[in-house]
Amino acid sequence: MVRKKSVKYQLSLSEVATILVYFHLSHYRQFKNYYLMEIKKNLKSEFPKAVS
Repeated sequence: MVRKKSVKYQLSLSEVATILVYFHLSHYRQFKNYYLMEIKKNLKSEFPKAVS
């Protein structure tokens, strides 16, 4: 049986705070849309451990 190593993704408290500040400064109305479009795509290198 081959086991894959599970990778644990976890943001620090300061990263969560930064994301929330960016969200409130953005034009997005829904956090989910903001997170998927901006954090997961455009800011992927700044938040490499962002949860999916």
